[in-house]
Amino acid sequence: MCYLLFFVNVHTRKVIFGGATYNPNEEWVCNVACDLSGLDEDLENAELLIHDNDTIFTKSFNVLFKYNQTKVIKTAYMTPNMKCQRRALDKDD
Repeated sequence: MCYLLFFVNVHTRKVIFGGATYNPNEEWVCNVACDLSGLDEDLENAELLIHDNDTIFTKSFNVLFKYNQTKVIKTAYMTPNMKCQRRALDKDD
């Protein structure tokens, strides 16, 4: 199974493709985030990043975005169909 990492700018609907791998891990997602952080203005100027609780999204991954003053929010556990709600934006992580 191939895994994809992508980011979506909800204002512009622009999809930023990070990469694909058969073995996703912390090192891979951090490398993708580092590679894209200086190349894509939408990603660099993001105000908010929402991701699930997969173990590959570690503190190291989040720090890369928090460095650019991007607020990082994890979705709730056991909620695969969770819809983004306004109150999630106000929640402190």
